[in-house]
Amino acid sequence: MKSRKTMTELELCVLGSIWLRGPCSAYVLRREFAESSSSYWSSSAGSIYPVIERLKRAGLVTLAADPADRRGTRAVAATEKGRRALVAWFADLPAWTGKATLDPIRTRLNFIAVLKSRSDQRRFVERAQENTRAEIASLRSSLGALGQDAGAERLTTLGALYELEGRMKWLKAVRNALSHRRIG
Repeated sequence: MKSRKTMTELELCVLGSIWLRGPCSAYVLRREFAESSSSYWSSSAGSIYPVIERLKRAGLVTLAADPADRRGTRAVAATEKGRRALVAWFADLPAWTGKATLDPIRTRLNFIAVLKSRSDQRRFVERAQENTRAEIASLRSSLGALGQDAGAERLTTLGALYELEGRMKWLKAVRNALSHRRIG
């Protein structure tokens, strides 16, 4: 297994989720990643299960069968070594963490010239705004359901909300630029 310095963000995020949830199944982790407000994480079995296996081989998590579960579900739990790896991850906050996050709309905008007509470009921006508005509404609903005492979960949801509100402001600037000229 790689050292903590060479572990991926996904590996460390899965480890953190295991630590936070306590003993839980891989299915619970997959569902958590699928429901995440981030499009960055994959919740596929092809990404989560291999990560858990790597963490197990490194001694960062343990797997224990639930004797009451006939399907053979195993509970994953962080070890003390895993907790120490998480603490070290927090202590090491490299400069790249201050960079803009992955934004598939911003990435696509680099290639907007492939859409030859201004109306097609405008439709792209309108769809981006619609999708972002819908996610903002979903995050606001989640915040309402969390309540004021939800701690870190509320703050991370608030961070996602602020990021998407910033995206909406940027998309408005893109739309204004399109109304004056074709971009690309």
